[in-house]
Amino acid sequence: MSSQEAFLQAILDDPDDDTLRLIAADWLDEHGDPERAEFIRIQCRLADKTEADEGWPQLKAREMELLDRHGRAWLGELAGPDCRWGFERGWPATVTCSLAFFLAKAEDWTRKTPLQKLQLHCDFRRWDMGLPLPDCVALGRLHHLDLSNTGLEDSSVQALADSPHLKNLKSLKLAEHHLTPAGVRALARSTSLAGLTSLDLSTWKGREWTTPLTDEGMRALASSPHLTQLTRLVLGGGRFSIDGVKDLLASQHLGRLTELDLGGNDLLGDRDLRVLAGLAGAARLKVLGLEKWGGGQGQSRSIRAAGVQALAASKHLAGLIALYLSNNDVGTAGVAALSRSAGLAGLTRLHLAYNNLGPAEVEILADSPLVRGLRRLDLSGNRLGDDGARILAACPALSGLTHLDLSGNRLGDPGVQALVSSPYLAHLTALELGGNQFRESGLLRLAGSPHMGRLTDLGLESIELSETTARGLAESPSLRCVTRLRCRGNQARDYRPRGLIVQVLQDRWGNHVEL
Repeated sequence: MSSQEAFLQAILDDPDDDTLRLIAADWLDEHGDPERAEFIRIQCRLADKTEADEGWPQLKAREMELLDRHGRAWLGELAGPDCRWGFERGWPATVTCSLAFFLAKAEDWTRKTPLQKLQLHCDFRRWDMGLPLPDCVALGRLHHLDLSNTGLEDSSVQALADSPHLKNLKSLKLAEHHLTPAGVRALARSTSLAGLTSLDLSTWKGREWTTPLTDEGMRALASSPHLTQLTRLVLGGGRFSIDGVKDLLASQHLGRLTELDLGGNDLLGDRDLRVLAGLAGAARLKVLGLEKWGGGQGQSRSIRAAGVQALAASKHLAGLIALYLSNNDVGTAGVAALSRSAGLAGLTRLHLAYNNLGPAEVEILADSPLVRGLRRLDLSGNRLGDDGARILAACPALSGLTHLDLSGNRLGDPGVQALVSSPYLAHLTALELGGNQFRESGLLRLAGSPHMGRLTDLGLESIELSETTARGLAESPSLRCVTRLRCRGNQARDYRPRGLIVQVLQDRWGNHVEL
């Protein structure tokens, strides 16, 4: 066995130990492969950092540069037209492919790389046609399994739950499933899934091939003696009542649960939030999702000021660090309640997209101590306009923000110029400005801003581009760390230069620009 093979085998045997990976990087440095060694060290460092940490944007930019230059070669025989790979901590670790392709390649892949995450796209009725995923020994290597959008039914879930090869699984995503309470009970009874820390059973309402979670399913989860390690439950699109939520938060088996997504549930309104706010079991929650999916302000079960006031006054929700209230109708009174809440002072993420908020509500937020700890703020789909943008730009308390979404807010050139010129927004690593009304002067001010040097993710969808603005973006030293640029839906000023604009952006960002 060569030294490289020995390092790989050691990593396969203990994939969570970064020391082995860093030793391998030292060996690669000494044997003529310094950029692979650098890449391993960068990804190991990024795994221990957050976007707010010093040097994070520069590491992300260098990671992209090395992957663009060597990624195909580093994949080697793993590369193929029917799969998409991602690297983690220096080695290919995540793959998206079809069920048939995975079953054909799984044994070989798990000998060649520390595969830990698998996302499949297929029709799981094919399990009855000789494609037995639950019997695949390679599943034993996985920590994360994503079977979303596969039309998963009770029989398939029962077979999966009975598999002896899922003991190492930490995360299971079954979004867009077609499970009845019997399928949920099969998951809840599974001893093979006892190591799960994250379970996603969300469904998108209105799709005929999905079956929303009901109170009966909630009771099955709450009574499971095997799901005791769960810290995260995603139950979006459910059709359960507040009684189901009460069962879940009162469960003696789910004492580790800290993240609960109840979004997209039209049965939960203001009265139910008053009940939720009074539940002692809510005290362990750190993340709470209460978004509605479509409809927004004015829909019959939107969360309005009364519901938000109950959340803001709750003594049990003081541990929250993330609150998702998008697509509701919280109103001025709701924003004021959030802003005054001492119990929600620990929030680092706040999502208030599509709540019909304007400059007046933004001013209430900006004057509040609530925003001092925020790292992520989503105000997309509101009506802030240039006045609202100026208020945010002038707010010193927002200096800790790393993510800001202001897409679809009627921002013109003055508003964008105020934002990108603000020294208080200089820590942003992600900025979403798509769907607004600004044009050349706003884009050029963005490209020339000395305060946007930490951006790694920039959204400019449905913004009019010209050759001048495209070159300004591509040649900007301030945007040197951008590793993802989203420009879908953009219109050139006339048809003829469209190809040139695309070429200019692709020459700078390659396949990291979305057009």
